[in-house]
Amino acid sequence: MWKKLLALLVLAATAGCVAVRAPEPYPLQEFAVATAGDTLVVSNLSSEPIYYAVLEEEFSTRARWAPCVPPAECPRVEAGQGARVPYASITGYQPGARKAMVFWYRLEAGRPGEVRSRSVTL
Repeated sequence: MWKKLLALLVLAATAGCVAVRAPEPYPLQEFAVATAGDTLVVSNLSSEPIYYAVLEEEFSTRARWAPCVPPAECPRVEAGQGARVPYASITGYQPGARKAMVFWYRLEAGRPGEVRSRSVTL
């Protein structure tokens, strides 16, 4: 009886140890942001167009941001391309601002005449 109980305890302890594993590496990022002088450089590393918005951090806490539509009027980066965003063109930017929030998303067609965001990432 004790041998069975001991074997069960060892099995339970071993099962618990096997369940613990190293975290998975982060997936390849699809969108990158860097600075270059007084400009943000946004890069689309994916195979689809990505739309984006850049808001000054303090302003972003008060803004009611939503994905831009219609697509023809929205900032967009084609697959494998980049775009430059001068600090002065960042929504809510004031000289001396130090941080900005970058939202990026994809748009997809819905019903005829409808466009919706498929994903939004900050």
